[in-house]
Amino acid sequence: MTQTATLAFIEQGIFDYLLPALFLVAFLTFVWGTFQYFIQGSSDEEVKEKAKALMFYGLMVFFVMLVIWTIFTIIIPLR
Repeated sequence: MTQTATLAFIEQGIFDYLLPALFLVAFLTFVWGTFQYFIQGSSDEEVKEKAKALMFYGLMVFFVMLVIWTIFTIIIPLR
């Protein structure tokens, strides 16, 4: 395999497997935080605060991954 083919193979693997897996992790983190906030934290303020932080981190990771995916989608075809 040439170096160009190897890089293309790695890029394809990232787009096909790694990025969707990270999007899934971010989404599940947000859903778990939402569950904790509304179901488990209905009477406990400390649980609610931890759930808010978890939802925030899930959203932040989701948006960072979205920006990375957008950048790679724009930059890679320009080569």
